[in-house]
Amino acid sequence: MSSSYHPKSGMPSGSAKNTPSSGSSQQPLIFGAHGIDITEDLRGVPNELLAMPCTKIFIEFMKLELDGLSVEQQNRASNHASIKIDFGHNYDRYYSVRVSVVVDQTSKSSDSSNGSSRVTPGNFFLRPYPYVAQSNGTARTIELELLQQNIRLQSLLEAIMNPGVHRFWFVNKNGKYYGCRDFVTQALYRLCQDRYASPLIIRSLPPGSPQLSINNAYMALGMRFTSRHEYASPIDRGYFDGYRRVEDYMPYENTQAARYPSYMPYEDTQAAQDIANYLDAVLDIAVLPVHAGVQTRQVRDGLQLLLARLVLVLEDAFVALGARAAEVVVVAELCVAGAALGALEDYGGNGEGWVEAAVAGRPVV
Repeated sequence: MSSSYHPKSGMPSGSAKNTPSSGSSQQPLIFGAHGIDITEDLRGVPNELLAMPCTKIFIEFMKLELDGLSVEQQNRASNHASIKIDFGHNYDRYYSVRVSVVVDQTSKSSDSSNGSSRVTPGNFFLRPYPYVAQSNGTARTIELELLQQNIRLQSLLEAIMNPGVHRFWFVNKNGKYYGCRDFVTQALYRLCQDRYASPLIIRSLPPGSPQLSINNAYMALGMRFTSRHEYASPIDRGYFDGYRRVEDYMPYENTQAARYPSYMPYEDTQAAQDIANYLDAVLDIAVLPVHAGVQTRQVRDGLQLLLARLVLVLEDAFVALGARAAEVVVVAELCVAGAALGALEDYGGNGEGWVEAAVAGRPVV
């Protein structure tokens, strides 16, 4: 029912990658158990590290800590969640970083602004690791689609920090701290809004683990994972200092999404807007060859790849509504065609003529 994190357990240790130090002039990194504290700003992070090209992004769900819990408590426990980012190459001996908020043990708990709970501030940390992909100690790791390959680490961090998502407080209940999935959910939302990432799950780790019943990260954040099973577990809320949480279609406690965990892009929903943002991001690139005189096939191939991804996003919604797979494809094709037509008209092109040419297989120009 809620995800808990006990700060004394520390950070999980990953499987180190056995590679020698690069021997470059990169500034050596010095950090504590939780990493580099970037709560106030990024001045403590070397510029070379902030400029690292990022190639993969993950959400990791750590193994459950069940020792000393009753059966009822074990059934309600959920995984600690964090964001992990892989680099295109190493910085010193590090190949990735984890982004997370950690309970500030030097601060005392206080009443929240509405007096409904006791809250404890968290500190925002950047923790380098000498390995890529899945960490040791995870029950499940999901890889998400990174829409801009080789984007700088600084851009991803600022997408989270500029709106104030990192100013986060944990809810303190009997010495345990709740809300990490709340932070990760809102951080992911900001990355998606800035078109750096998509909530589409493209891979689940470890290899050989059971196939997930869902394919989007927001729904995964409303679940808890063991080594072989997954269970619904609505996102428990922490407290944001100045940031307004977005949760209309996310599986928070006592929400419709928690009771019916399907990602359905109804009109005027955030889910529909996410799909539109994703289409726009790809089409911004896809339509450029049209004006350069490139053959239709290159653009069409890009749209077909987009279509395949879009079908995955839409499939759960239409299956839940009783639609057949063929109908899913038809709707997805209409979405792509409509977006392509609109994008070309925005660029001053003949949208209808382009669609006709694409269908006939003729050159665009």
